[in-house]
Amino acid sequence: MRDRYLLIGAAVLLLSAAFILRARAVTFGFPLFTHPDESFLIDPALHIVDSGDLNPHGFFYPYLPIYLLSLVYAVLKAAGASSPGDGPSLLLALHYWGRLLTVSMSSAALLLVFAAALRLFGAAAAVSALALLVFMPLHVANSFVITTDVPMSMWVSAAFILSVLTLLRGPNLRRHLLNGLLIGLAAGTKYNAIFAVAPMLLAHAAHKGIAPRHFVRGGILPGLALIPLVFLATTPYAVLDYRSFVTFLASHQMHFSLGHPGAESQGSSYLFYLATVFHAFGAPVSLLALSGLLILLRRDPWKAALILSFPLLYVAFMGRYPVRFDRFLVPVLPFVALLAVAPLQALSGIERKALRSLVAAGLCLVVAASSMADFGSSWRLVEQQRLPDTRWLAKQWIEDNIPAGARIAREHYTPPLDEDRFQVANLGYFGLLRLDDPGAFDYLVSGGGDFARFLNNPGRYPVEAARYKKIFSSHELLRSFAPEVGKSSGPIVLIYKTR
Repeated sequence: MRDRYLLIGAAVLLLSAAFILRARAVTFGFPLFTHPDESFLIDPALHIVDSGDLNPHGFFYPYLPIYLLSLVYAVLKAAGASSPGDGPSLLLALHYWGRLLTVSMSSAALLLVFAAALRLFGAAAAVSALALLVFMPLHVANSFVITTDVPMSMWVSAAFILSVLTLLRGPNLRRHLLNGLLIGLAAGTKYNAIFAVAPMLLAHAAHKGIAPRHFVRGGILPGLALIPLVFLATTPYAVLDYRSFVTFLASHQMHFSLGHPGAESQGSSYLFYLATVFHAFGAPVSLLALSGLLILLRRDPWKAALILSFPLLYVAFMGRYPVRFDRFLVPVLPFVALLAVAPLQALSGIERKALRSLVAAGLCLVVAASSMADFGSSWRLVEQQRLPDTRWLAKQWIEDNIPAGARIAREHYTPPLDEDRFQVANLGYFGLLRLDDPGAFDYLVSGGGDFARFLNNPGRYPVEAARYKKIFSSHELLRSFAPEVGKSSGPIVLIYKTR
């Protein structure tokens, strides 16, 4: 009983720390909305509530996260928050509570990893797996923004729990139905979450066999049939607007194949993803994960296959494309953590108690050291995010120093400007490259999120880098706002007066 209370206490302590740390950063960028991807979910949610039209009119993401944000927005409006036309307070509230929703889903995902490790490897492994992820900077950095990676990770982890229970207890209809429901919700959050079906199939095959005829028994067919039904229930316009859906999928695949400036590999992205996971966990824990995989392959290959199936298929699919982002790996991190704590279960095979205790202490020390190092990195990351954004500082300077009526061309990663006061040309992402005559404007505003992707890699982008250098050298730099540790966050913002 005492051990049970210690286990619960450790889990509660770590999960509370995870929530508090992530929640501290939900106001980053305020009063501006600076994350480049949040608008893909926020804008459709605004449209749904304000117009009453349930069609988000786009398929960049499935609709479950959009509908959840719509619900948050509707509650805020009903509570009496002002409309967007009256000021930013409602949008601020929507960003605040939407980000807190992501924080909550992140904490729930961590709890599910704890539960999976507890079922698979025992109490010590469960606490260790949780400790590896709670303070990991890659996990933390994506847990307070309104994107789909953390919610997808929560649904995938929830479905994985059902697969673990199937492996340990055997298949039944109710468990398969619930698993299918959760996989459908995961796919309704992000399309490539469909690979979460692999653990479900493997857990069933572990008891019934791998021959196709064995998949008609044990209730798995109704569970599999539920996946597309739940997806379509959460993203109904994939059928109601089928042509647009198919057209989007083709164009999205084309984009990932052709590249995304500043976030693309030479050819496939497998090495990038491998290096990102290695960096996220560090060398000692990565070696633990490798040893855990080898131990499982020898002692319990079905467990090894269950843990590996989703991340292998997911990365095999995503790595085919040159376009890559480290946040795509958030749903993979729990499975690597499970492999890293697998050696703790193997300690029971060591007969000498003193040696067993020594090895256990060494493994726990590696986990504790990794977790504490991650805590320092994540704390600094969160505190830096809470500082004033360079775009806000640049916006204030522009309003104080540039005369009304000035013609200003601005790129994406720069502050939004008052279009009633200035003649503003919103050029979009790295828009200066497409500007034929910079001299047609009085001022140019460029952001590091735009130009740095080219200037930092001139060998890959020689034409674009040369173009930026020419523009910057041809005009007068008035002010530069760069992030400073302890003072400001955000990208570099350059303000030029044209000659």
